[in-house]
Amino acid sequence: MNELIKEYMNAYSIELKELYFALRELIYSSISQKQEIEEKLWAKLPSYYVGNFFVRLIPFKDHINEGK
Repeated sequence: MNELIKEYMNAYSIELKELYFALRELIYSSISQKQEIEEKLWAKLPSYYVGNFFVRLIPFKDHINEGK
């Protein structure tokens, strides 16, 4: 996991971190092993890139939004 994202997520509750990691796992499991996922912070938002596509997980105090 990207260290900057790991540090970023440390500011959130255990429950929110569990939800975030479940969503992260879903992203990784939905991509073919032939494709590479680039994981990084973009504008302080955890982001996952595959080719020209991306997903951003946007944590808040009590929920997570996604952007694409």
